[in-house]
Amino acid sequence: MRATVGVSIAAIALAGCSAAPAGPDPSSTVTGSYAPTGRADHPDASDASGSLSVAALEIPISTSPSDAAKLVEQRFAAWQMAGTTDPTYRARLNFSGSTGSFTANIAATNATAFTQALFVPGWQSNSVLSGRARGEQQNNAGRIENWIITYKSGDPADKQVYKYWTTIESEQVQQASSTSALVDVTVTEHNNSAQNRIGLQYHPVEVSQNGNRYLSHIQLAAVGGTWKIANYDAEGAPSQ
Repeated sequence: MRATVGVSIAAIALAGCSAAPAGPDPSSTVTGSYAPTGRADHPDASDASGSLSVAALEIPISTSPSDAAKLVEQRFAAWQMAGTTDPTYRARLNFSGSTGSFTANIAATNATAFTQALFVPGWQSNSVLSGRARGEQQNNAGRIENWIITYKSGDPADKQVYKYWTTIESEQVQQASSTSALVDVTVTEHNNSAQNRIGLQYHPVEVSQNGNRYLSHIQLAAVGGTWKIANYDAEGAPSQ
């Protein structure tokens, strides 16, 4: 299914907006978590308060192109589950609007930090990158909702709290210099929807998406001492 800085999740949620924001707000910040927490390939980018910071999400230019491309994919996986924290759950309990508008508010804020950290300046005018941002934002909202449904639910069908993550299968540098690089990365997507009501009741298609593999072509550019995504394309990975 391929489709953050510092206001807290609770502050955003309790603002009570009934409609989803039009897009990332350059002035906002985010609280979130990676999924699954503690995976070595999903490094923690939160500060002591638990807020994700743009600086921690950025990829230093000292990182090799191969490792930078892998970090891009790891950041994308982190983006999809950003905001799945206990404060988010408690904020939802105090939010008078729908879960959909609640998660949309959070996802829009998350998108601001991830795009600022990962995408080249002016990415909004690149149809590929703007489409990627919209897709990640929508997926993030949906996955936060899936998580809220299964977190502390008490329903016996929810054997595990919903989560989504990826694993890197391989990477290959196609071109690299001190200012740019093109790297192919093969990624497998995972979710545990078969262990909760997300797969059993709400979104059965997610069960079949567990184990999906794709091949991404990541164009990197050096910007201000960091690697940024200049272009991105993904397709189904060849069978092995």
